[in-house]
Amino acid sequence: MAEATGFAESPASPPTKPLSLDDMPPSAHAFLGKDGRLLIPAALRDAAGIERGERLYLEVIDGQIVVESFRMTLKRIQDMLAPLKVPGVSIVDELIAERRAASVRESEE
Repeated sequence: MAEATGFAESPASPPTKPLSLDDMPPSAHAFLGKDGRLLIPAALRDAAGIERGERLYLEVIDGQIVVESFRMTLKRIQDMLAPLKVPGVSIVDELIAERRAASVRESEE
């Protein structure tokens, strides 16, 4: 009787295609300058869709600095909040109506 090893008895299925360097995400080395500036190599900027002079959003997550274009940050937040949007309802119009009602109440006091 074969001794149990904790692994599946059948071999794992091979990957559908062999791995290649083209499948790896772009990476590069960079150095932090004396003044604290970081030059992001062009290949990484291109892969991330970041253009020269573009406003960036930086965040520390689990000890890593995450760099994202401001427009991608905005898009990510909009996509995250999209399920909360009610079709045919303008939250801007609701806010204006609430503010007007509050103003009327304050003026009546």
